[in-house]
Amino acid sequence: MLFMAMRRESFVRVVSPGLLADKIVISDRFTDSTVAYQGYGCGVNLTLVSTLNSLVANVVPDITFVMDVSTELALARTSLNGCESRSPEFYDRVREGFKAIVADNPHRCHMIDCTEDSAEDVYSTHDKIVALFNEMARNKLECGGCAVWSIERGFFAWFSVAVFFALQYVLRVIPNTLSGEIMERFGVGAIAFGQFSALYYAGYTIAHIPLGVLIDKYGPKKVVPACMALTFLGATPMLFDSWKLVQIGRVLTGIGSVAAAVSIFKVSKMYFAGTKVARMVSIAVVIGLLGAMYGGMPMLSLVEDFDWSRVFLTFIVGGCALAALAYFLFDGAGATGSVGVYEQVRSVISNKRLVIINLLGGA
Repeated sequence: MLFMAMRRESFVRVVSPGLLADKIVISDRFTDSTVAYQGYGCGVNLTLVSTLNSLVANVVPDITFVMDVSTELALARTSLNGCESRSPEFYDRVREGFKAIVADNPHRCHMIDCTEDSAEDVYSTHDKIVALFNEMARNKLECGGCAVWSIERGFFAWFSVAVFFALQYVLRVIPNTLSGEIMERFGVGAIAFGQFSALYYAGYTIAHIPLGVLIDKYGPKKVVPACMALTFLGATPMLFDSWKLVQIGRVLTGIGSVAAAVSIFKVSKMYFAGTKVARMVSIAVVIGLLGAMYGGMPMLSLVEDFDWSRVFLTFIVGGCALAALAYFLFDGAGATGSVGVYEQVRSVISNKRLVIINLLGGA
């Protein structure tokens, strides 16, 4: 945990500001080293290491050089002391860990053979690194403003979730704004209508933990757009006459809506650094609550002025278009891979501060 705290401070103070300023940031060690040393070397659960890495710095380097040498030769070239004094078997495991990381990430990881130590070999290794680095730099330049687009893309990805947060509130409060119209259209009484309203929260409640785990494991790109589409497609039965389908759709809308609240924290942390995270979460929540406060009346006015089916069809198509746009805007970051659900749940319920906050919130 101490290593993680130190890396977090370095990321917030040096790495993140440098990236946002469109600078090239070089680090002698980063999260891959933690995986190799703590995961493979010390035997710490790789899922736990991956999860902590994502919390500390949810970015990966554009390019990583792994300087490879046999354990025997490495130990012969240096003298270890303190916490570095480990058995040769430990360093064998660390080396295998780095090899596994390179094999899993061939697009960014390059292994450099450092077996020879003559001046000629040192310069040869240096030339390889410079050549790879220059190639990456050329690709960046040829991209024509990729860094700027990356920052803008992050903002628009965040904004798409904020808009989704507002629109799902419009569907959530439909029983309040269109109660008379719904009861008349489907010929149901107050009891059946009350059940319809509550079904949203049935789906909303049961989906929080599963969707939170999925968003962590696969990243927002694969989960959030699907949830957006599910939310709006859940309103599709409103175009027909089957009350049973309307109830099923209400549950689906509740399940999909969970992604709005859950992902706004994840997305804000992914695309904004340091003190901006809390600010962007707050702005997104305000946008969402504006949808809750003012989204109902326009919906009622539209239904009164235009055809019911046309209004809902437009809303559904617009929501699915937002889902498609979000899929394009998300860059695939934020996935932690294999996630230990039990370990994550245990870490949450064993956190005294979270327990106290939840008890106070429930009181």
